[in-house]
Amino acid sequence: MNWFTRFTIWLNRFMAGRHGGDQFSAALLILYCTLLILSNIFRSGLLMLLATAALIWCIWRMFSRNNERRWKENDWFLSWWTPFWHWLRSFSSRFHSAQDYAAIKARDRAVCRYFKCPKCKSRLRVPKGKGKISITCPVCHTQFIKRT
Repeated sequence: MNWFTRFTIWLNRFMAGRHGGDQFSAALLILYCTLLILSNIFRSGLLMLLATAALIWCIWRMFSRNNERRWKENDWFLSWWTPFWHWLRSFSSRFHSAQDYAAIKARDRAVCRYFKCPKCKSRLRVPKGKGKISITCPVCHTQFIKRT
């Protein structure tokens, strides 16, 4: 057996029964990297101390044999993180849908006009060059007259 195989076997035996990594540990590592970069930018010893504490906490959690306690800590972290993550994702998807809408609108500019319904504010696409037409909103069935 070469040294790498022996090391892998030793590491597997060492980590048996230990908690290992989870989402909270990953967040602590990201916090460590962020604080480390900020401490180098601002030359702050306090930020370096906080970064080191985050790294030590992460390593301690990974090597811990008290799995039930670590699971509870991870559940606590996820109960805080998950709503924030969903809010962040919804904000991101709203931003991307606005970009997609702008790209479609720019592509259709030669053949279509876009109007907003005065009642429900939904976007309506109508063909260009038809003159003065009555537009019916498919959402709220409000009729309004516009010139295309």
